[in-house]
Amino acid sequence: MSSGYKVDLSALDEVIKKLNRVVDDMGGPHTCAKYETYLPPGWLGKGFAEEEGFRGAHSGMKDAIEGYIKQLQGLINQFSSNASQVRRNYDDQEHKTKHGVSTEAGGGK
Repeated sequence: MSSGYKVDLSALDEVIKKLNRVVDDMGGPHTCAKYETYLPPGWLGKGFAEEEGFRGAHSGMKDAIEGYIKQLQGLINQFSSNASQVRRNYDDQEHKTKHGVSTEAGGGK
């Protein structure tokens, strides 16, 4: 009779799949932030002092948002990778346990 914990590996697999989908889905916002938010010189108008300041502020915010998205993707990738490693560890341990029980039942071979 086992008094240990039981881990639902299928639930862990589902978490890993969902994390990978989140990372894939973040490609759209990252692409949008990087390529679809360009503010060319003169687009806001010409001949007023604030135009350069506006573009500078926009560029700074654009870079910050790209960085946030990249950091978030990295964090989710790391968590997904760690969850995958945990999954493999549980699977390996389960295999070793089954193999150990089989060996003991077979007369210690």
